[in-house]
Amino acid sequence: MKKRVIALICVVLLFVAILVVFCTSNKNLGNKFIGHEWADGSEIISFSDNGEFGYYDNSGSPVGNYDLCDKYTYSSKTGRIKLSCDNFFSVLFKNIKVVECDGMVLKLRINGFVKKFSLITDYENEKFVGFWSRENNGKKDYLNIWYDGSISYERSKIVTTSEFEKNSDYYNNECGEYGISDDEKSYEVKCPIDSKMGKNYIYDKDEKKLIVYDVNTDKKIEIKIISVDKEKLKVEFNNEVMEFKLDE
Repeated sequence: MKKRVIALICVVLLFVAILVVFCTSNKNLGNKFIGHEWADGSEIISFSDNGEFGYYDNSGSPVGNYDLCDKYTYSSKTGRIKLSCDNFFSVLFKNIKVVECDGMVLKLRINGFVKKFSLITDYENEKFVGFWSRENNGKKDYLNIWYDGSISYERSKIVTTSEFEKNSDYYNNECGEYGISDDEKSYEVKCPIDSKMGKNYIYDKDEKKLIVYDVNTDKKIEIKIISVDKEKLKVEFNNEVMEFKLDE
């Protein structure tokens, strides 16, 4: 008898949990995500205006078997995204739900797991897009701004080969590019300068400002563009005015 009661309680708790997950009203729902491409690391998901769906990595290969689904419908009332897939496979890929979308970050619950995607923008014709650098007390700062809306702010550091090999996991996981010297005695590594700006940042243009979003924490900061031409970029960040030159 006691075991039956415990089993019944477990079933009730499971049912309540399912209701909380699927029936709780979500914040910031809407259709802002439609008509754009969104990235989560190397994965790209898209929902076109004409109802077409795609979920691929940045090499063009489908994520899982999502190439079997090419159409979708969306209910802003429930936040549910229903995929149109080949025959039997529609049963496997039906659990996509919009958790939140603020125009720059899209959170989706896909088969029970919440994934966070960032908006892929297109600023290809903007003058501020490019690889910029400046000398700073014997070191070199890099401000890299890509047309797809990603941004990084890094500082160059010279380390010996032995130090690099000893901390290779750190440099691979926490830093950006690195290269070995011609004599193979040292490495130049580029690591994030400020904890406010790391590797997982995106930006949105607001007049003469770049509103920079931290993909991991949803925090945002501002970089004010003072002036920009073909070779020089002057910005204000953390109450400091900095001038960068186009890195060739």
